[in-house]
Amino acid sequence: MSRKSQILLVDDEKPCLDSLKMILEMEDYDVLDAENAVDARTLLQETDACSPALAIVDYALSGEENGDSLAKFLLESMPTIEVIIASGYHFPANLSHERLHFLAKPFNSERLLKLVKYYAA
Repeated sequence: MSRKSQILLVDDEKPCLDSLKMILEMEDYDVLDAENAVDARTLLQETDACSPALAIVDYALSGEENGDSLAKFLLESMPTIEVIIASGYHFPANLSHERLHFLAKPFNSERLLKLVKYYAA
């Protein structure tokens, strides 16, 4: 059986990142993960055959670059990627794009998988 779509996860909370990765890998998705935007960009540049269909990005990333900046970069540089911004806050008003979606935190695995199956088809 072949793997499903490739998904990029970016979250600066390691336990959350690890849990999301485990949930998605159990569903047979090919998961790339990074703890910040800089590592995500590096991963995308260095990984052979890296073409995620979907990115799930924490809005409140710590570090040099936040989640909305990374989302904008992904949408501009990858013409087919869908991006889900995960946040415990409201949907950022400064972000608007037909391939950008919102996932309110906290969320359960059922809600996550429903969105992933829809956008990473």
